[in-house]
Amino acid sequence: MSDVKASFTGTQPPPEQMRDLDFLLGSMSCVFNTGTKITGVFRSILGGHYYEFELTANRTNGQQVNGRWLLGWNSADKMFSSYYYDDTGMQGSTASEGWRDGELIFHGRYTLGDGHVEMRTVFSRVDEDHFVIRESILQDGEWKLLDTQDCHRTPLD
Repeated sequence: MSDVKASFTGTQPPPEQMRDLDFLLGSMSCVFNTGTKITGVFRSILGGHYYEFELTANRTNGQQVNGRWLLGWNSADKMFSSYYYDDTGMQGSTASEGWRDGELIFHGRYTLGDGHVEMRTVFSRVDEDHFVIRESILQDGEWKLLDTQDCHRTPLD
């Protein structure tokens, strides 16, 4: 067993890596290529150690889904980790090593109904307040594009 050294006294500053996710902070509006629209707010929580997206998705069939996406920096693994859950029962966790060649890629496993899926979410920035998300699902050993999302944010005051 290795010795773990950690300071649990006093408030620690948030990891500097969290600044790489600042483009998400604010009121968000995303339109999927399927017609689904997501709105919500990305906020810094727990002194900046985590960012949380409280969202509402309005699907074209009239169904509304409410969810949360929590992101933080995992200093032991030197990567971002995230956890998503919503009121349909979908949940999952992903990880990202950070920005590479203009893309921020999260990869992980989600529970959908009684099964699991492996997903990849790729962020590409268009400008300071505009980005695109491409989500893919692993099927039969190949990544299949599930949807694209055109997202715009308004920074919070």
